[in-house]
Amino acid sequence: MSGQLYSLPSVGPSKKVVIVGGGLAGLAAAHTLSSTLKNVNLDIKLLEAKPYPGGRAKSVPIQDGRYFGELGACFLYYFNKATNFTDFLESRQLASNKSAESHNEIFTDTGIPNIHFLSNGEEIQFSSAKHYEKMFAEVVDELCECYDKKDWNYVIRKEWPKTNKTYLPPKEYLEARYFEVVEASAAMQLPTGCTPRHIYNRMIIYERFMNGAYLANLDASAYGDYLDPDCEYLQRANYSEIVSAISKELPPDTLQCSNVVKAINWTDKAANSESDIPPITVHCENGQVYDAHHVIVTTSLGVLKLWASINETFSPSLPADKLEAISKLGMGEGCSVFFEFSAPLIDKEHRVIELFWLEEELQYLSKYPWAQSLDIMIRQKDSNVYLTWFAADKARGIEAATNQERIEGISLVLEKFLKKRICPTRVIIGAWTSDPHVLGVYSYCAKGSGEMDRVALSKPVDGSTSMQLLFAGEATHVSMYGTTNGAFESGLREAKRLLEHYSI
Repeated sequence: MSGQLYSLPSVGPSKKVVIVGGGLAGLAAAHTLSSTLKNVNLDIKLLEAKPYPGGRAKSVPIQDGRYFGELGACFLYYFNKATNFTDFLESRQLASNKSAESHNEIFTDTGIPNIHFLSNGEEIQFSSAKHYEKMFAEVVDELCECYDKKDWNYVIRKEWPKTNKTYLPPKEYLEARYFEVVEASAAMQLPTGCTPRHIYNRMIIYERFMNGAYLANLDASAYGDYLDPDCEYLQRANYSEIVSAISKELPPDTLQCSNVVKAINWTDKAANSESDIPPITVHCENGQVYDAHHVIVTTSLGVLKLWASINETFSPSLPADKLEAISKLGMGEGCSVFFEFSAPLIDKEHRVIELFWLEEELQYLSKYPWAQSLDIMIRQKDSNVYLTWFAADKARGIEAATNQERIEGISLVLEKFLKKRICPTRVIIGAWTSDPHVLGVYSYCAKGSGEMDRVALSKPVDGSTSMQLLFAGEATHVSMYGTTNGAFESGLREAKRLLEHYSI
């Protein structure tokens, strides 16, 4: 978080800043404000609804505490074009770019062999599965680059054949273009009854996880606005250690946990424009009331959507353009689930198990429809714990299920694919969609939304005084939404915005 230093006037009463939300955006804002100003009486309070900070970044011990699993944010990305978060991590030895590798493990052979099964128990050859998965990935890359460059005529990438499918929305485009590419390519041998359609269906489940929503709900701008990470840190601290490192550098009493905000009363009248009396009051469910000159709201988009629907939360109501942006942008639904077993599912060699469903097999799980989207099991290091993800309505389904139903559902899946009955001994779930303090997993570009809505969401709101309400969080970042990098950078952005407002 190094960079330009700012200073406030050394005379007059202090300015009170309340930051709502103790995730990475709120932590970055609090850290920037408190570490940049050394000789100024700036009163900063960081209010977190949960008993602990971190927001959607949460690590849990697995395999008798020998390892940690990420229930929330799983990946730690490196972006060459945005270095504040990476600088913070590397300067504190929480990550090293020497251990960063391209985030392509699902499409390439990383040296640890993946194994691929059909739901009738047959194995798909590694080379065949990857051949068709790579085709899908290349079609997605094509869509991203063409949308970003507005290059539908393939001037830049002449090796791509021209297509007349660019008028289609993402779901229809990907399907039509994928099978166009498959038809023009050499066929690879697949088991009887298995076709490239089954590979495609699994990749659509993967895309659903990446966005937290069905492709039918996605706007094409998502493939041009989003900045793909350059690589991923593979050897790094877990997210709880990162959150702890930031929290420990905050001044005492800055972080106030178990403070659920229920109302933010700001002033849009000119009567207090010359007054030093804080124009904002933040009310918490525990009865605590905080006065503020500025409030930085860093809650998830899911919570903002709820607050926008409750007239009493923001009083007066937020401006129309802010409400429109909150309404138009999408909040994805998803959850991470760890299943612990008494032994490895296959053997110690295979870390990743990819699952491909045959249509007739899906009826076998009619009692547990959420389990029909299970497409991958990733072994955590050398433990007996496997990670998987669920998205959209499937996330809601497994979150609503009882623990016994989760065990039974996953056992039925494994019986189909592995032809043996295996019951997990433990299930750990990150239920973000049903969490009242999150209400979703990460934001996405819903149909009809785009970059300008994120700009509108990030724009400060003036009242009787300037910048009474500021907004941060991954949903407010124009190109790194859905990532912890975007959350961190947005908190830093709003802190600097406030500092620049007061600089002399």
